[in-house]
Amino acid sequence: MEILVRCPMLAALGGLAVSLALCERTGAPLVLFLSPVVAGALALCSCVREVRGQRPALLALLAVTLLCAIRIFCVLDRPPEVSRIVRTRGTVTLVRPWGRRYVAVLDTPEGGFLMQLPFATLT
Repeated sequence: MEILVRCPMLAALGGLAVSLALCERTGAPLVLFLSPVVAGALALCSCVREVRGQRPALLALLAVTLLCAIRIFCVLDRPPEVSRIVRTRGTVTLVRPWGRRYVAVLDTPEGGFLMQLPFATLT
């Protein structure tokens, strides 16, 4: 397996990329199945001749791909966190541009907060 010798994680990356590209159509649980299958297919398609030690390398590649897919599934399956509203007084310590908006760091007795602002001035 030429790809396992030269760059073994390329097959895992290919499997994860293909399964994530199809994730919206197939659903997040199918990422767990598609990732190792595509990674194994990429590794087997690059096979030129039989070399000793290929099967353990292929199994290790499939295991790493499956572990990465499980981690991605856990992140995709979690609902997004709702931003909370904090009413407190504090001191603005830093204002910086961030894309088309600005962000400000606010130090309060509860801790530090990062605020997104549509403009640079604070009242």
